[in-house]
Amino acid sequence: MHFFEKTVGVARELYRLAQDTVSSPHSVRIFISNGTNATMKVVGQSEWKGSCTCSFKSLSPGHAGLVHFAGDGDTSGSVELEVGDDRLLIAASSTTFAAPSFSLEFAKDETTTYQSFYKAFLNMTKSTFMGLEGDSHYSMGNGHVAYITEALQGADSMVHVTLGLIKLGSEGKTRSASFSSGSTQVTDITPSDGTQETLSSMPFSLVHKALLLETLESSSQLAFAEWCQGVSKPQEYTFAGRRTKRGDSRSSVRGVSPKNLGHVVFLMEFAGLLRGITRLDINDRAFTVNLLVSAFVLSGALNVSNDVLGPALKEWRDTAPQKFSNNWDRLNDYMVYRDLGMDLAAAVETWFDRGLIVLRTAALQAAMQLSPVMEKWDKVEPRNPKSWYSGSKQRSSQRRRCFGCARKRRKPPKQKPPTSPTGSSASRLKSSASSLFPHYHKWSPTVIEESTDLGIAEHLTSHSSGCNDPEDKSLASGWLVKTVQECIHESAEFSERREEMLLALKFKMTAEEAQAAMEQYCRWVSGSRRRFKIGVGGETGTTMRVESWGPEVCAGLDMGCTCDPATMISSLGRGAEAYKSMSTNSKSGEFFFFSADKRFIIKTISEHEGEVLFRMMPEYQCHLRRVPRSLIVRYGGLYRAEMPDMGWLYFTVMASVFDPEYPPGEMFDVKGSTFKRKAKQGEKVGKDEDWCGRSRRLNLDLAAMREFRAAHEQDAAFMMAFGVMDYSLLIGIHTLADCEGPQGSGWREGGGMWSNTAPEIYFVGLIDFLISYGVKKQTENLARTLQGHGEDASCVDPETYALRQVRFVRSSILPDKPENRTWGGTRGTLIVSNISADNLRRADILAKSDPYCVVSLGLQKATTATIRNNLNPRWTDSLSLAVDEGHLSMDIELSIWDEDHVRSIEGSDDLLGKLRVKMSEVLEGSPLEIKKPLEQVKRGTLSVCLEYVPTVMSVSL
Repeated sequence: MHFFEKTVGVARELYRLAQDTVSSPHSVRIFISNGTNATMKVVGQSEWKGSCTCSFKSLSPGHAGLVHFAGDGDTSGSVELEVGDDRLLIAASSTTFAAPSFSLEFAKDETTTYQSFYKAFLNMTKSTFMGLEGDSHYSMGNGHVAYITEALQGADSMVHVTLGLIKLGSEGKTRSASFSSGSTQVTDITPSDGTQETLSSMPFSLVHKALLLETLESSSQLAFAEWCQGVSKPQEYTFAGRRTKRGDSRSSVRGVSPKNLGHVVFLMEFAGLLRGITRLDINDRAFTVNLLVSAFVLSGALNVSNDVLGPALKEWRDTAPQKFSNNWDRLNDYMVYRDLGMDLAAAVETWFDRGLIVLRTAALQAAMQLSPVMEKWDKVEPRNPKSWYSGSKQRSSQRRRCFGCARKRRKPPKQKPPTSPTGSSASRLKSSASSLFPHYHKWSPTVIEESTDLGIAEHLTSHSSGCNDPEDKSLASGWLVKTVQECIHESAEFSERREEMLLALKFKMTAEEAQAAMEQYCRWVSGSRRRFKIGVGGETGTTMRVESWGPEVCAGLDMGCTCDPATMISSLGRGAEAYKSMSTNSKSGEFFFFSADKRFIIKTISEHEGEVLFRMMPEYQCHLRRVPRSLIVRYGGLYRAEMPDMGWLYFTVMASVFDPEYPPGEMFDVKGSTFKRKAKQGEKVGKDEDWCGRSRRLNLDLAAMREFRAAHEQDAAFMMAFGVMDYSLLIGIHTLADCEGPQGSGWREGGGMWSNTAPEIYFVGLIDFLISYGVKKQTENLARTLQGHGEDASCVDPETYALRQVRFVRSSILPDKPENRTWGGTRGTLIVSNISADNLRRADILAKSDPYCVVSLGLQKATTATIRNNLNPRWTDSLSLAVDEGHLSMDIELSIWDEDHVRSIEGSDDLLGKLRVKMSEVLEGSPLEIKKPLEQVKRGTLSVCLEYVPTVMSVSL
């Protein structure tokens, strides 16, 4: 019966996934900026599937609007816009079983309408999505040009289009061209007719060239900001809770007004957020957009007239949920966004759209004010392309770039579009090493030391042709690590320089409110994706596209003390000592490195795991700030690199759980499962059965014990909220030698905890938490259930996994003595007594119910004994649960269950009713006597006494 219930559960999940796949929402948002001198009008629109809505009927010059195609399941349609004598046609499609499509074009003649354009659009290749790497980026009409500054493809696609005037001398005809949006330089554009075209010969005015800053890679955007600002000797300041450096302004050297710094920094930040924002949940999107609006628009950093932004800001304010419309002071409070329910999702989505319209309008206005700067930048000498490159080895004052520099370039070879690689990183690298290796044949870097186990060179080359001798293997492995090293260094250096720019901008602000908004932005921004180009070909000039996801989150963890950019460069950057390969018990097939100083671990992950981690990041940084003692591992970075003939390779950097100066003598990987959780012969890391078999415990003092239990429970709740499982507690135990100094107590300053019974230091971290409980894992759980291990196997649903691990920590990781169970939490103890029920329903066919009571607070559960064959039970049990800071705002849940003794026949226990009581009520009226009807059933009442006893902090072991 129990197995049958599990089978039905999996079948229901498969049905739900099929339904979600067919009816899941699809949309294409097209944000249009009117950079012309004519009003843009909507002439006609069609919704062939779903809906098409326009935020405007007419769009004035200097403003932005939204065309939104949306639908449950599929959406497609077209729209026609009139601007001056030109008609712009746009078509979009997003369906369940095909890749999203998008196209725009100026009408060639009067016979071309949005209806005929849509029909032609349907006959195009369905993978066509204008604006992606290697696809068309602009179209020309008789007097106007429309070009795409950003295009993000997916179930929730987003395209940003800017309309401008054709530069004098340009031909008046419709034309498309390929343009690399992630380029290190503003490279030449190759039109469809095969001729060469440089940016100076493109039909863009200086105003619209400024908007093309959005399409540059991040280091080039920052270099332009530094060119505008000028940097002198840095001075130390405290910014966003971290010690940092500030450069003195020398804008007069450039002849640039100080106010332009806000414009170019805003365009840089806006571009980074646009690239990542579609991968976040809707509440996190709204929060991120509003942070940018507050820091740059409302603060006055852009110096844009309210007459221009006023209408867009009014719509943005009018669509705000009531929680914000009545209290704008909480606009940048992340905790408010966390509490927004799903019932407000549609309202938040509309608010997010209006916020992006505000930012798009602000970006257009910033570009207009930057046009004089672009003219000066165009005239900078020398016009040597080699002085502008990614890598930033020159001082910022030496960087040069001229948009108008026309030069002959070799036409770049066509590259295959990025693919979604499958399988483990090690297996994929094996098959592609022969194609990867030639790009690095001129390198001989010493960047890796092989361990005695299977080294990275074997992972790369053992099954590849052309890399059989030891020298080739060394070069291949060195190439891979060098790619990782360059990616980390480029991102960390960008973060350091970016922080200086933001600090300089903050100190230009005179109002305290504006400075506070900028401080809040720097402290909480979390959804950015920064693009870079790294040189990998030595003299051949080969470059590789790489991205850093959410670098601001990683740099700000633990007040910037763990993974700040300077530390990352020192341990993992270009000048760092050789990485070391690491052998692990992992079944994933991914590869691991650790830094020479053993402070960081580099691990490859799957694309899905990368997406999960990025989606977690806003809540991840919030959680670590609310729970400073959190056991969750600190991430130093999330990156991806486009490997030749292989697609995107994702990898992370994690801070080590251990202190390099105190290496652990014993290590354990504990999940809370005791089924097949024993280390194999030769493995150095023990598992759950090994931990229990050695009778190990973490013997901590009372205060550290309470904080440890509270932190772990909140960490497990965080994992459960994101639907992940299979995470582990990595435990390391270092035994102190006589020469290692005196032993302390409680939490150790350099990490870890002191034992209060032996000369030992305990290191504990929660790792490997990116596994979702999908159909594959549910099927595995079903197989374990058939074997009789559905509850104690490692693979269970996220709620069961979290509850089980919390229970295992309290019973098997920490000392499980009777007196320990009454220690309470960091705030106190909840005592539940005098539990009784009346008039319960009969759950068994041949007898009365066999009831027992479960009391839940957070992830803690306490259970009474079962009373047989009774509908009016009276329990003599007195239950106690720890009360921590996180429990004060929660509800206490009391539920009555009928115990089924033969699970295989009777199935799971039956619910006889439940009752919820707010913890705040108990705090106010302790002891609280309650007698109320049971919920979710037609009959039955429950009586109970709830008493809160505060913790006496002076109690000691």
